[in-house]
Amino acid sequence: MTTMSQTQIKPRSSDKSSWLTKLADGLVSWWMAYATWRIERKAVKELWAMSDRELRDIGLTRSGIPNAVRAHAIRAREFSRNYW
Repeated sequence: MTTMSQTQIKPRSSDKSSWLTKLADGLVSWWMAYATWRIERKAVKELWAMSDRELRDIGLTRSGIPNAVRAHAIRAREFSRNYW
């Protein structure tokens, strides 16, 4: 004697769209991280090119440049999440 289950079998969804979507999302995420890194590096480079007096005028020291750039990038991401 066998027992048949009353549950319905759902058709398989297309796995191709799933992995393609994940791949595309991963590539977009990677590209955004890379672009952000390049922008931050350029900002650090430009700030390092400034004189000590110019840095002091904007309230920075040489040791604070990387943290200032990173903090600005974080604020910009927060802003874009809230308003886009």
